Amino acid sequence: MLFTNLNVLLAERNLKISKVSKDTGISRTTLTSLCNNYSQGIQFDTLNTLCSYLRITPNNFFCYIPVEYQVSITKQDKTFYTVDFEITRNHQIETATAFADVDIDTDEKSISVSLTLSPDKDDNSDVLKKFFSNLPVTAISMVEDSIYNLFDTEFEQYEHFAITYTNMLIE
Repeated sequence: MLFTNLNVLLAERNLKISKVSKDTGISRTTLTSLCNNYSQGIQFDTLNTLCSYLRITPNNFFCYIPVEYQVSITKQDKTFYTVDFEITRNHQIETATAFADVDIDTDEKSISVSLTLSPDKDDNSDVLKKFFSNLPVTAISMVEDSIYNLFDTEFEQYEHFAITYTNMLIE
């Protein structure tokens, strides 16, 4: 998994996307896409400009973790889902399952998803714990975005979405 650290780099420097855009001439759309890791690539001149501006190297700009993942959800009832992870590390594929309880607050237009490890040893809870414990914060945000996007089709009318973790060693 290759992704940018731009969001972290800007936060460490108390920089806003609008200021960086104004100072560098890089569009806010491009910077937002890079911060959220939605971008499929980056132009060398954009990378060069950002590295010069932030006084970093491309090694600081990018983060690489030798793991890939796929996540899917299956609705079990109105507010209970299974969340299946397929984790590929060193060309080895492992699967793990967690449970998601969805709490819907129609007044606040929000949903909260509580992700819990399965107590069943066949669901490979240890694989999921290891996966999350080895991810930097930026990568955890990417996993959360993946989960959010899966729930978004069903709960798109809600404005707020939060994920909490139970017994998964994530703070």
